[in-house]
Amino acid sequence: MLQDSYHVINQILITFGLAVFVVTAFAGIALGIGLNVGSTRMLGFLKGMNRWISLRDRIKPMEKPRDIDKAIYRHRRLFGTAFAICGMYTVYMLLFSIDFTYVISALSKNNTPVIVELLINNMK
Repeated sequence: MLQDSYHVINQILITFGLAVFVVTAFAGIALGIGLNVGSTRMLGFLKGMNRWISLRDRIKPMEKPRDIDKAIYRHRRLFGTAFAICGMYTVYMLLFSIDFTYVISALSKNNTPVIVELLINNMK
């Protein structure tokens, strides 16, 4: 189980980090070449990029208070049924989709039985 998490870290996080560093390096190279070749055009481009963007006008409609009580009370049985079904699905997936024998064998290699029992009880 521990090797699987290292595999995920190596395959996803480290690869993403390297991609970010490569893209940043290419941007730095382009910026350096642009400043050396045509510094006035590059400075004009950077001046255009360096501006304040305000989202106040765009967010203002979302900040208005809205009265949703009528809609909730009108369809309370529908909402209640949806929440109950989603809750039951979540509980089912959490309790019955985990193969606890695999978890116990993976955890018991390096830990004491008390720690394994606590971990499994907390997973339930």
